[in-house]
Amino acid sequence: LKEQAVPIPGEFDFLREYLPDGLVPALYALAGVPEAGKTTLLNQLADALAKDGIPTFYFHTEEPKYRLLSRTVKKEGAQGIRELVNIAPAILKNRRIFEMTPEYTADKLAEIIQGIMLRLRKQGKDKLVFIIDSLHAMRLSKENERGDIREKAILKTEMLSHIARDLQIPVIFTSFMPRASYKETPTIGIFKESGDIEYLVDVAMCLWSEKEIETWDKEPPLTLSF
Repeated sequence: LKEQAVPIPGEFDFLREYLPDGLVPALYALAGVPEAGKTTLLNQLADALAKDGIPTFYFHTEEPKYRLLSRTVKKEGAQGIRELVNIAPAILKNRRIFEMTPEYTADKLAEIIQGIMLRLRKQGKDKLVFIIDSLHAMRLSKENERGDIREKAILKTEMLSHIARDLQIPVIFTSFMPRASYKETPTIGIFKESGDIEYLVDVAMCLWSEKEIETWDKEPPLTLSF
């Protein structure tokens, strides 16, 4: 699988300590308290990968497409999409954002990604990164919608795990962090609270801060834990 690994972008050098082989084909979970920066982190990672020539496909339910693009425009120092074309053309060339409308159910994602991969191979590209933001907001088809939240979380995680394994690509998804863990140093147990999905992920990550929200007088220093 190392041969299929996607290199870590230069601006994310800190990840190499934990992922020395790069983003190998596997299932990666990112948890964090609300507004910790999960979407911001993955949005910036997707941009950095795209600038390195790696196609990235970001399926999201948390924010509208224009808001993600506006973040990219601001970070790159552009005044708008037209200027972004000149400043960072690789982002617009190699990055795609999909809003998770009803037709994009978890059950159909494997087929969708397979179609994308076939098109990329015709262009001479054999690597991509697939991002889901977020797991719990992603829908299942009607026949699989039965069951409680935990059961559905496990089923959706299993489907993403199969995509990573069968198609041999890195798949990254975001997950909620239980309220009971907001003031504690996170452990793998936070994914158990999200639906026992810790048994299905290959890499578990969490964004958190040692300071309590009520005491923040400025932007808190966030930590990425593995």
